[in-house]
Amino acid sequence: MADFKIMKELALNAVKKTAPENYTIENVNDALAEELRKVGGSINLFMKNRYDIYEVVTQAVDEVEPGRITD
Repeated sequence: MADFKIMKELALNAVKKTAPENYTIENVNDALAEELRKVGGSINLFMKNRYDIYEVVTQAVDEVEPGRITD
């Protein structure tokens, strides 16, 4: 089972183009994609975990979107 705390950290780093500890900037997107596959790789998995997936995505968007709108 995927760790949503790790997914949130990876998503935030992906949108900021930074890397958390134990990752490089080049593999953050791949690591996030792999974690998302673990929880949404089939329709049944996605339906079971969709609200957690939505939370990961919206938190990442909320982190960067206000600054982009201002710019």
